[in-house]
Amino acid sequence: MAIFFLIINYLIIYTDNLEVVKWSRVGNSILMFTYLMIWHRLYTNKRYLIGVIFSILSDLCLVYFENHYLPYLLFFVFTAIGYAVFLFDIFKFISWKQITIGNSLIILTLLLFESYLIHFIITLISPGLESWLVILFYIYGFTSLTYCIIATIGYLQMDTYKNEHYLIIPYAYLISSAFFAIALYSSNYVSYYYSRFFYLMTIFTLAHLIAFKLHERQSIKVEIEESTSGS
Repeated sequence: MAIFFLIINYLIIYTDNLEVVKWSRVGNSILMFTYLMIWHRLYTNKRYLIGVIFSILSDLCLVYFENHYLPYLLFFVFTAIGYAVFLFDIFKFISWKQITIGNSLIILTLLLFESYLIHFIITLISPGLESWLVILFYIYGFTSLTYCIIATIGYLQMDTYKNEHYLIIPYAYLISSAFFAIALYSSNYVSYYYSRFFYLMTIFTLAHLIAFKLHERQSIKVEIEESTSGS
């Protein structure tokens, strides 16, 4: 299924129609929302439902980039809120006092490297951009970096089988956003292909995570009901 979506998206990008490319990204997130609503009853978990809705709204804002400052601001806000909803699952289990020296070195290395990368990309696309937009990109970049670091700490501390999705999602989305910005502001059209690849990785991982969590929640609910009725 993921390969099918990738091929369709690449064919859309190949049309060289930027408006269609932007709207197809919105279409991907709406299809994910529909899938989760119909097959996994997303509406039973309000927090996840809110997170998915915010992610769709953030994609919708991308369609109107370059027209007005408001879409930029709303994109950053919607993205920050939407992915914070999912990151909360892992954040609440992190034990900050148990971070080892080895883990601290890994986190510091990632922090320095990703900070440099964010600065490099913004420097690359910033010529011609207004100063307020450059500042917004820095805020967005380092907010995303914070999410990545939190996900990394959770991954290092907890059972990787249960939280590897939390690690993939923020990193894949940050990379996708970076390539999208490069494509949009440096006329490097091929970067749309890279951006869409990592974006699809993000939403498929997110869909798998939500489906797993909803199924896990339903299983626990059934077990409680069975134990209650049995007693």
